[in-house]
Amino acid sequence: MKIREVKEADYGGLLDLLRELDQDFFPPLSVRGDLVTYLNTDLEKPNITLVLEDNKIITGLISLQLQGQGKDEGYLRTIGIKKRERQQGLGSLLMNKIILKAKKLKYKEIKVRTWSTNKAVIGLYDKFGFVVDYTKKNDRAQGIDSIYYRKQL
Repeated sequence: MKIREVKEADYGGLLDLLRELDQDFFPPLSVRGDLVTYLNTDLEKPNITLVLEDNKIITGLISLQLQGQGKDEGYLRTIGIKKRERQQGLGSLLMNKIILKAKKLKYKEIKVRTWSTNKAVIGLYDKFGFVVDYTKKNDRAQGIDSIYYRKQL
């Protein structure tokens, strides 16, 4: 298993991964727009997209979008691992690598949001020192809040 920067040849594998993960998001990525457009946004420069690869198959990704007035903030757009590869610490490996890249590029902060029932990723954000910035009650559905996090680098 290795983590590396995305390559143009990864496009098909990434699209397959997003199709597999689509319903794991709330709302699903496909409800927000088509998956091709979503993936293209992840891959735009100067975004940083890293893939997790196992025997030439893409099993995970993490994408950080450059933001902020001084272009020194990152927004974590996507993190996902194939279902059969979960619970092995791979999300932590991806998160660690993207944080190191952001620090190297002199980012000051990373922001991210998720939904209140996404316990696995909430645990990951807590583990890496993200703090809750604010919460939008019932933002995604009745009883499902959007939680906004930030991490100072």
